[in-house]
Amino acid sequence: MPSLGAIEGVITALVTPFDVYGRIDKVVFRDLIAYQLAAGVRGVLVGGGSGEYLSLLPEERLQLVETAAEAASGRFPVIAGILEPGTAAARETARSLEEAGASALLVLTPYYFNPSADGIMAHFETVAGATSLPILLYNNPARTNLNLAAQLLRRLSEIENVVGIKECDRDIGRVSTKIEAVEDRLTFMAGDDDLLLPMLLVGARGGVMASPNLVPEWAVELLDAYADRDLSRCRDIQVRIARLLNLFYGPNHPGPLKQALGHLGWPVGLPRLPLAPLDAKEVLELVRGLESLGLRPREARGRASMRGAASHTRRS
Repeated sequence: MPSLGAIEGVITALVTPFDVYGRIDKVVFRDLIAYQLAAGVRGVLVGGGSGEYLSLLPEERLQLVETAAEAASGRFPVIAGILEPGTAAARETARSLEEAGASALLVLTPYYFNPSADGIMAHFETVAGATSLPILLYNNPARTNLNLAAQLLRRLSEIENVVGIKECDRDIGRVSTKIEAVEDRLTFMAGDDDLLLPMLLVGARGGVMASPNLVPEWAVELLDAYADRDLSRCRDIQVRIARLLNLFYGPNHPGPLKQALGHLGWPVGLPRLPLAPLDAKEVLELVRGLESLGLRPREARGRASMRGAASHTRRS
């Protein structure tokens, strides 16, 4: 049976870097991955929501996985996102991402259709049957208007290669009920950065997070402090992470996150439409917020300074 193995601790949900022409910048992407691993994260998620999955072409998603798999060389897990509403597309995407070198898949619950519990069960059985890779369920009620309940999670945990879940249910009491319902059959990972500590306290094993794109050391330090049972230190770091999250998470995500990365010297480009970049006033507020957390520009990474790259409007 497939196992999560090293998929625990901090998993960074990477942004997708674009160059000034709107193409995937593989050089910057490799640099981002190296930076994350040097900071102590346990793996990376590519082509998820923070990676603009819905704005990527199928061949671009494969490029991301291939590039990350080459960088990993088996040293850390590369989780590939599948954010498809339909079962057939999710099944075919699972096959292609496995061939591209993914070591696990993060599969979002189907959306728009408003499926029944039996339909959701059949959806995941179909996708899981198309691949030998471990699968993490992705429960994100705010995005899908669908929340996996404890009873359905118990059924889903019986699928052989469904081994974990990125959980974005913000009701911690309900999450604790889910964790109890599946016992040790699923590994829970916090899906919201500002709830990492509360999720750990009810039994999660780590988090699949966006904020480590900017400062991976904070989340890694929180996990270390939790292992040491230093809850006071955990609380202080969690508050810091929440403040950081509030600077960039909201409308047009991950656009503000990418512009924050740009300010810090990472040339990751702007988001693709329909996500719009921040205006000048919003950028100023973002910069002030970053500085209030002690985050200031460092030497530009990659081939160009982000501020130069961000001055170009993406070409479709």
